[in-house]
Formats: sequence, structure tokens, C-alpha cells
Amino acid sequence: MRLYLRVASVFAPGHAGWTHSFTALRSQPNSTHQPLMRYQADFLPANERRRLTPTISFALQTAQDLWTQYQQHFPHAVADDIAILLLSTDGDTETSYRLCEAILRAEPRISPTLFHNSVHNAAAGYWMIGQSRHTPSTALATGPYSVAQALLEGYMQSRSYQMPVLFVSYDCPVDRRLPDHPAFTLPFSYGLIVSTEPTEKDLARLQLDLINQAKPAVNHWPDEQNPSAQAWPLLQQIAQRMTDMQTFPLSESMHLSVKASFT
Repeated sequence: MRLYLRVASVFAPGHAGWTHSFTALRSQPNSTHQPLMRYQADFLPANERRRLTPTISFALQTAQDLWTQYQQHFPHAVADDIAILLLSTDGDTETSYRLCEAILRAEPRISPTLFHNSVHNAAAGYWMIGQSRHTPSTALATGPYSVAQALLEGYMQSRSYQMPVLFVSYDCPVDRRLPDHPAFTLPFSYGLIVSTEPTEKDLARLQLDLINQAKPAVNHWPDEQNPSAQAWPLLQQIAQRMTDMQTFPLSESMHLSVKASFT
């Protein structure tokens, strides 16, 4: 299976998009003590913009950076000629906690906006509204198999729909008052626009292969427990233009190998 990478992006503490993070990806991560910049999502109508949560804004910021880059490389790109894929382990966990808290009150009262934002495809919905898109959109819960699922789903959708796929994987820390939360404290979001068809402007070529067992990629991101941050070594490889192979878990028994190459 072969994917062609058009553009990439990454947002996390100390990382604000592909251009800002390029130097760090070629060496070491920037300081994770730098706060995330507040994102306004100006492409959304005012009513939708007021309803955004920090987690949804985080995902939309990555998608917007990808789309801006894509338009710069492909000025004649049409919004409805690209499929949308958003992936997250638990979605908007802050909203989930607030819902649980409201239900346990003596007189439960749940805001319609809170309920609206609780669905797993909320971020995808806001993106489609803001961009006036009518192409396919998908939201997946990927757990610890974030990177492999994103790449494999991106390949299958691009091949099926015969169009590029914009995908964003995002995970924010879970409120520690919720039981059985994943043990990570830093938010991380990355995104790629990929296609099964090559162009002369591709950033990289990714060869994907299913294998029974493999050693997972070595992750040097400071909070490596964040599922989306599993992509850090692949993002480093792309920024450094290193022809190497990374492996990412796809299930308990299978991995996806990813070999990047460049022209």
C-alpha cells in the first residue's frame, strides 16, 4: 500500500503548526511549558464559534493549518474534493466530565450545547459547517492504535473515494476525576493530507505494510503516553527527510510498518 503525503501539521505545547515546529522536529521538541495559543476558528459562523470547546478548537486548528498549506501548494484545490477524517481516543473528555457531573446532580440539567458537543464527531461537524463541505467525513475512536489506524483508514478512503484525505488525530488529557483515565498530561494533535495518487509537490512517499509483529517506534516526545503523540517519530522522519521504517501497533497482534522515501 502506498500513500503520497501532501502536507503535515503538528500542534502541542511549544509547537504551533508545521512551519513553527520544523526546527524542533529536526532536533528536539521545543519547551512543553509554552502554553497553547488560543485559537479563534474565524472560519466558523459566530453561533458555532461561541459553542466551541478547547478540545474541539484544538482539532480544528490542526485541520485549518493543513488546509491553508494545501491551498498554498495547490491553489486550484476545491474544498469538496477532499475527504475528512478525525481521530481521537476519547474525544472531548472535558465535555464528557461535565455531562457526568450534571447527571449526578439532585436535579440534572444538561445544556443543549453541552450535549451537542459530546458526540464523537462534533469536531468533524464543526469543520464541515465552517468550510461548507459536502464530502465524506468520518470520526474514529482509535485508542492505542492511533497512528496505524489513521494511515490505514486514510489509504482506504483515498482509494475508495478517489480523492485526497485530510486527517487529524488529537488527544487532550482526561480530567483526573474520571476513573481509568489514560496517564498523560500534555495535549497533542497532528494531521496529514494524503492520497493514493502522486503529484510533483508531494512532501514524502509512504509505503505501508501489514506485519504480524514488530518493535514499536521509539517516541521521544516528552509525554509519550498521549496516543496521538505516537506519530512524533514519523513526523521527525518526514522533517529530516530520513528514509527509514517505523512500526506502529494496529491491534494486539498486528503492526503497520511505514517506510518514508523522498525525491
